[in-house]
Amino acid sequence: MDLPEFRINMERGDTLVLFSDGVTEAVNPSDEDFGEQRLAELVASMQGKSAQEIMEAVHSEVARFTQGAPPADDITVVVARRL
Repeated sequence: MDLPEFRINMERGDTLVLFSDGVTEAVNPSDEDFGEQRLAELVASMQGKSAQEIMEAVHSEVARFTQGAPPADDITVVVARRL
């Protein structure tokens, strides 16, 4: 399986967030997806925070959004910041 390769230059202070579809497809009791837009807004609101704080905030917000329902898929988040 050939996957496309991308290269980016990260400048000091840039943040890269990688996530599984279990994050954006997590659903609340109204069957609404957490979604990419909600994730992007959350990450943008955490500008200047550490990678650890961002990762923990994503996990917390997904749990709050789903009201503690067990995940239907894995919830994987990797955050890298260029210092």
